[in-house]
Amino acid sequence: EHDVNRGLMMARKTGYMASVGDYITFLDSDDTFPVGALEALYSAAINENADIVSGTIQYIPNEGQRYLLSNKMQYGTDKISVYKSLLKNECGHNLCSRIFRRELLQDHIYQTFEGATNGEDGILFYQVVNNAEKIIPIENVVYEYHCNPLSSSKVKYGDTALKSIMILNSMRIRTAGQYPELKKLVIQKISEVLFSLKINGYNIKEYVV
Repeated sequence: EHDVNRGLMMARKTGYMASVGDYITFLDSDDTFPVGALEALYSAAINENADIVSGTIQYIPNEGQRYLLSNKMQYGTDKISVYKSLLKNECGHNLCSRIFRRELLQDHIYQTFEGATNGEDGILFYQVVNNAEKIIPIENVVYEYHCNPLSSSKVKYGDTALKSIMILNSMRIRTAGQYPELKKLVIQKISEVLFSLKINGYNIKEYVV
């Protein structure tokens, strides 16, 4: 427990470092697990001897139709293949909807950033993937993401948020970008992020190193 709010990254680190189970998952305060979700994730992890199992997210907006977020990993179960799926937007970099072998989180040193408000899941996930040997997807809906219009992902980006996004871009370079076959995809992904910010009116020059 933290005496002050140190941000989501630090809260999650405190949690996973204190965990004692074989596998670890994450649940944000606004969201829910459907019935059978954890059993499906755990069974797949045991049956496939996987380091990470990734399930499907159902997005539940305040108004309108529910829909499923893409959870494709069509290139393979190794880190290079998963990085490729991430960079091609075939799956998200979220920590929720996945379970992780406990040692994968506890036995490695991961860089964390206190107060990061956007892209914090990706900052950690890109690092964790680099230490994983087998990552598999399952089709089961294992996580219900309830849209909160006041959540950090729905408000206009401030200085801290933009810096967090740039940290995620840097992490993409440091992890996936170290592999020659992925460098082109990393550049494309970062360019896509920067272009999206620019056309939405953000002045990104001071944040791009």
